[in-house]
Amino acid sequence: MGQADWDLKKVERLDYGLSETTPLRVKAKAYPRPSQNAFDMHYALELGIVMKGRMGRLYQGHEARLAAGEVWFCGTWEPHGWSVVGAPCEVVVLSLWPPMLANLVYPEAIDFDWMAPFSSPPSERPRITGALRDAMIELGRDLERAAELASPKRELLSRTSLERLLLELPEPSHTSTRDRLPSNGYGRINAAVDLAFKSRRYLTTTDAARACGMSRRSFNFLFERVMGISFAKFALRRRIDGAASRLLGSDDPIKAIATEWGFTDSSHLHSCFVDVYGCSPAEYRKRKAAPTA
Repeated sequence: MGQADWDLKKVERLDYGLSETTPLRVKAKAYPRPSQNAFDMHYALELGIVMKGRMGRLYQGHEARLAAGEVWFCGTWEPHGWSVVGAPCEVVVLSLWPPMLANLVYPEAIDFDWMAPFSSPPSERPRITGALRDAMIELGRDLERAAELASPKRELLSRTSLERLLLELPEPSHTSTRDRLPSNGYGRINAAVDLAFKSRRYLTTTDAARACGMSRRSFNFLFERVMGISFAKFALRRRIDGAASRLLGSDDPIKAIATEWGFTDSSHLHSCFVDVYGCSPAEYRKRKAAPTA
């Protein structure tokens, strides 16, 4: 499928209903026969493992055919397509709430970039070869087994398998994406999406446009056309989600969390938080911390 064939208006926008408390979904799928191309995009990150058969993966400006043991990645709101080219085909698909990975930090490896496989250009994402394919299939089986368990073991074991999988991946390319900007829509704004997930400060549209090597006006137009939302709203939602994560993961005062995530004060965080979560930060922390019957 060539670049001219992409029509973003026909790409289905999906909502997996992921959140702070339900950040990961694992699903095994089986396709008994070959299928034609289907196209979608979603806020959730996506990681898939081909367990059997062959699958075609399509991105703007990049195509790949994956065999058993190979893995694919999709970034947040990244238009992509897929088809079954070798049946029967079986896959395991993980849908991930982006802040789950963006906020994942181990003190002993504070600079490790868990988001890199999803935020790098499609042509530079990790490719699985040789014996590593067997390891990916085994991790896929671990994820399938975890999905059959009851909470909280299901989520905890799924997270463990996900982290193991990401740590097994080949080292990413160190070529800077700014050295050669892709011509396709998502690839052009990829650096801004990556910046929003890596930064906790308030980002202006000018900051994002500069990261992509574009004028503010051109960037604004392209980002909203591809993502269906302005960069300002996208980056704000990222900071609100980050604050929500800190509310549950720490005892820090709300004022400190507001400052950490680029809000002018706790009142500013309060008003933005209510718009998204339907309750105040204090109510959110109390409600999520309360034991369930």
